[in-house]
Amino acid sequence: MFPSITKSQILANKFAYTKDEQVLVPALDLCEELIEAESLRRNYNNLLRKYEALKLAYELTTSYPEYRSINLKA
Repeated sequence: MFPSITKSQILANKFAYTKDEQVLVPALDLCEELIEAESLRRNYNNLLRKYEALKLAYELTTSYPEYRSINLKA
């Protein structure tokens, strides 16, 4: 039988568990974590798209002057 544990106990002792250790967690806590992770991933992707759009807009609006060369000796 696996020991039952809450989310706060896992976070308080996160370094006490091994990679392959299994514990029982309440399904509601697990669902909340999955929903939060998905929300964070979605927010990250939205911010990344906005950053890329702003970066592109900045590159398009930043123009450098075009210099002409004139041969004064001619």
